[in-house]
Order: sequence, then structure tokens, then C-alpha cells
Amino acid sequence: MANEFTTRRRIITAGLALLLAADAALIIYSVRLASTPRMRQQDLAQESDRIKMLKADVDRAAGIQRGLPQTKQDCEKFEAALLPATAGYSTVTDEIGTLARKANLQVAGINFRQKQIENRDLAEISIETGVTGEYGNVVKFLNSLQRSKDIYAVESLTAQPDAQAAGAPGGQVRVMLRMKTYFRNA
Repeated sequence: MANEFTTRRRIITAGLALLLAADAALIIYSVRLASTPRMRQQDLAQESDRIKMLKADVDRAAGIQRGLPQTKQDCEKFEAALLPATAGYSTVTDEIGTLARKANLQVAGINFRQKQIENRDLAEISIETGVTGEYGNVVKFLNSLQRSKDIYAVESLTAQPDAQAAGAPGGQVRVMLRMKTYFRNA
């Protein structure tokens, strides 16, 4: 009987150990299963945000596409307002001279360099000129250029005291300007 009791006890203990091992496995599986949906919800939230960003990009692109006809008309209107190349050089020379005289400045020559713009019927014109006069008058001249009906983009300017008028009252300065404008090709 004692043998039978020991065998039963071992069988019951082994069964209990198997049940405890199965419970532990179920607990581990349950914990993993419980944490997996959170990861999936995080992934879902990230994907939802990504979809929102992509939809915003598509909406922005659609808005740009809807605005293209108006943009094209504006560009054509801008190009039509540019000076024609046939009369542009003399017009620019005249305008710079007139604006300089109105500002009481001396113009020290105007140099042009033309560069064709590919696939457009336009030419980019680099302009180099120098003006001499009082600082306040130079500011007036630059403001007049900015307000001109023609397009002038000042790329750089260099100012230095005028060596010929070093002792003259009023502080004469010599300003070298580099600008760009554009002409329509005929």
C-alpha cells in the first residue's frame, strides 16, 4: 500500500506540476496577447496620421493644379509687361539717366550683358553702372528704381567715398550697382 500511495502521490504531483506549467504558459500568452493590441493601436494611429499627411499633400497638389491656369495667365501678363529687346537697352539707359538726374547723381556709364533664357522667349540682362553723389540722393535713386514700372533686381551695390570729392561738403559717395532686368525677344 505504501508503494501505491507513493505512486499516486507522484502522479498527483506530476499532474499538479503540469497544471501549474500550463497556467504559467497561459498567463504568459495572455500578457503577450494583451500587449499586442496596444502595439496594433499605436501602429493604427501612426498610419492614420500618415494618411492624413498624404491627404493634405494631395489636397495641396490639387489646389496648385486648380491655380495653374491663373498662374499661367499671371506669368504671361508679366512677360507681356517686359520691355521688348529691340527697344529695351535704350529705354533702360534713358530711365537710369533720368532717375539719376532727378536724384542729383552723376552716372558713370552703363554696361549690359545679355543671356538668353532657355525654353523661354526672354533674355536676362545684367546691368552694371555707377552713380556718384550724396548718400541721401543715392537712397532716392534706389527707391526710384524700386518703384519703376520696369523690373530691376539689384543684386549688389558697393559704396565708397568719392576720391575726387574727398574734401567737398556733403559727403559724396560713389556707388557701383549690379542689377538684372528681363527683355522679351521680338
